[in-house]
Amino acid sequence: MYFRTICDWDEGFWYALEGVYKQAFSYGRKNRHVVKKLLNQGQGCLHVGIEGSDVVAMALTADLGGLNALLIDYFGVRKDQRSQGIGTQFVGYIKNWAMDTGYSGIVMEVVSDFGKTADHQNVRRVRFCQECGFQITDYLHQYKGVYELYRAGYLNLTLESNLPTTGEVLFRHIIQYHAMAWGWTYP
Repeated sequence: MYFRTICDWDEGFWYALEGVYKQAFSYGRKNRHVVKKLLNQGQGCLHVGIEGSDVVAMALTADLGGLNALLIDYFGVRKDQRSQGIGTQFVGYIKNWAMDTGYSGIVMEVVSDFGKTADHQNVRRVRFCQECGFQITDYLHQYKGVYELYRAGYLNLTLESNLPTTGEVLFRHIIQYHAMAWGWTYP
């Protein structure tokens, strides 16, 4: 297993990871045009985990302005490769990449429908983040027009890191990123 990151748009790289991206995020994902714009504007990076010649994991990350934190916007492992430790290795790679790039923390948005249903998959997502060292906030956020509820997870990478510990504050930063990415007006 090896990992690779690009922060400039590369059509071949996108083509290699697109299948994992679409499988992991069947709806509500940023389309190719939005991801390309983010990379071309220096607002995001794509990461992949490769086994043999196959992409088995992907992530889209972005700078979370004002926090010196990396936002993991999308993180997915191919379905037939889950529960084999690939996700944990991949998060480890992203942690190291973030520290090498100068970030002092990481924030991740996690689907958490605990307020509506105790969906087994959502419970597993939160547990996975916790096992990777993230602290999960209690605040449940719901985007307009989206039925899932989300929680924020945060991980301090350095002693100097001082990430907010409340979901409401973290989501203000996450929403600003989404507004920029999607071209929304945000107050």
